[in-house]
Amino acid sequence: MNWLPITRRGALAGGASLAALAASGRVIADDGNNLVVRGKGDIQIIDPAFRGIQPEGDVIDSIWLNLISFEDTANWEWKLSALESLDIIDNTHFRFKLKPGILWTGGYGETTAEDVKFSFERFLNPELGSPYISDFAALDHVAVEDTHTGVIVLKEPYVPFFTLTLAWYSGAIICKAAMEATGTMKITTDPLATNGPLLFTEWVPGQRIILEKNPDWTGEPVGYDRITIIPIGDNKPAELAFAAGEVDFTEVDVTSIPDIQANPIENSTLEVLSDIGYTWLGMNVDNAVTSNKKLRQAVQAAVDVDQILEAVYFGMTPKATGLVAPGLPGHRDVEMPAHDIEKARALLAEAGYPDGITLTLDCLNRTDRVAAAQIIQANLAEAGITVEIQPHDGGTFWSLGSEADGEQWKDIQLILNGYVSTPDPAAAQMWFTGDQAGLWNWERFSNPEYDELMAASNSEMDEARRAAMFERMQEIMYEEAAYVFITHEPRAVLYRNTVDPGLLPNGRVQYRRFKPAM
Repeated sequence: MNWLPITRRGALAGGASLAALAASGRVIADDGNNLVVRGKGDIQIIDPAFRGIQPEGDVIDSIWLNLISFEDTANWEWKLSALESLDIIDNTHFRFKLKPGILWTGGYGETTAEDVKFSFERFLNPELGSPYISDFAALDHVAVEDTHTGVIVLKEPYVPFFTLTLAWYSGAIICKAAMEATGTMKITTDPLATNGPLLFTEWVPGQRIILEKNPDWTGEPVGYDRITIIPIGDNKPAELAFAAGEVDFTEVDVTSIPDIQANPIENSTLEVLSDIGYTWLGMNVDNAVTSNKKLRQAVQAAVDVDQILEAVYFGMTPKATGLVAPGLPGHRDVEMPAHDIEKARALLAEAGYPDGITLTLDCLNRTDRVAAAQIIQANLAEAGITVEIQPHDGGTFWSLGSEADGEQWKDIQLILNGYVSTPDPAAAQMWFTGDQAGLWNWERFSNPEYDELMAASNSEMDEARRAAMFERMQEIMYEEAAYVFITHEPRAVLYRNTVDPGLLPNGRVQYRRFKPAM
């Protein structure tokens, strides 16, 4: 569920790679059949059941097929991908028929219904321990009827099964025969066998990932013979790499948008898209200090979200009222409480700290995140709360709230964070149930009503009732004073006019859809 990682290790490694590019020309020939793009970090694991940061999802999306996939349209439409047909028998039974002739690499033959069964049911294996088990929590089994046909059987209706599970990374189909032949339970950076339009042909840690056209691919044509991904953790050096002609596509920092608009880079396009992810300030309710609800309420009152939006995002992003973005069912159309220093001071005194207190604030070492943290620091100082900002590289940051990585989660007090999402509101809310504490719920927020609503929303077929559930869940999050909702950040991308990028409505890349501009 991790969002846009900024790793100092990745940034430095990416910088070294770019220096090599500058010294030797580009690592690929400029013949129109090859492309160099900036990746937002390096990979560590590309197992669909264990992926973490976005670059891992981007690779998964390139090398394996899903039964269905999103199209690069403005409406989050999905279409059949590995499927020839899909018959929705009822709310819990879906018969599928795979396209024949989808070959695995490594001589493992065709992609079959047995592969689908293996790929989906493995999530339910408690020995696997996938953090994404909830994506398939409603799955009972997959019944195989013949080589290409099967029926997905759910235990109960699960409304987001198509948009959150089948069309997203967890729905990638992996090769049963390759996993069994190698005795592998968990994929790391060797995919073993793939069936997608691009092949994962090279990975030099911290330097490059190379994807190449699959010669056995018979589906939608791939636009480039080779795509080289250079991991550069921070947007700012990535922008310099683009300006120097070293990469053909990059995301850019929101703080750079006005300058790029005023001074366009020759033969390039800047595209700004509205993301459905979310950014917030969280507070650890299990920390010895921030377990104090009055203290958390003081923080809520002191943070000036409007100032963050103006100073960091130049007024280009909406003020968040929760986790669900505007335009999606479950978005709260409410007026959030205003910045109120006097109220914050009074609450701080009620919390038992009339003379003030010092708190830590963890964030990614990324330009916009640090800038937002500094505004929060100044806001809280007015109320008598001293804030020590602790920026982290991506590798460190994304382990902070994980119980599996030690007891550092106990030291979290304030944390500035952001997650990606999908168009189903469940994708925004599901990470904050009580059982996600120590996984993705780093605030360790736990509320029985919230958990009950989350479970009920998964089978609620009435859209209005389901939306009302999500609205109430976000209200509970704020009432419990574990969150300060900030914004839904825009995603700005910069690319050569020779490139037609494959982008989803929120700017997420689909390398398999990148092609030369006509």
